[in-house]
Amino acid sequence: MARGARLFEAEAVEFDTSARSVGVQLKNGRQIEARSVILATGYVMPAIVQSTIHTVSSSWAIATTPQPQNIWKEGELIWEDSQKYLYARTTSAGRIIVGGEDSDEESPSPRRAMP
Repeated sequence: MARGARLFEAEAVEFDTSARSVGVQLKNGRQIEARSVILATGYVMPAIVQSTIHTVSSSWAIATTPQPQNIWKEGELIWEDSQKYLYARTTSAGRIIVGGEDSDEESPSPRRAMP
């Protein structure tokens, strides 16, 4: 990879930024130490990372199949601006996407159970 970057596919179980470098203990027993580390964690921040600079919120969206008549040709956006907002927009492929309603729920199972 460019500029000496390396990719590791492994589960991080400990994360330490207290020294001049970053240390990451992996589930397979190996350890990474580097000047910078990027953890590709997905949606939910793992418990090993203590951060005060991010918040998690959940929202929802659905999309149609591409509409052959391309109903909204100019990429319109409709936005209803209440606390539980709702939006509708189009894509260049002619799909209509509708979504909104942020929630503070972080865990995947309760998010899937939300109405």
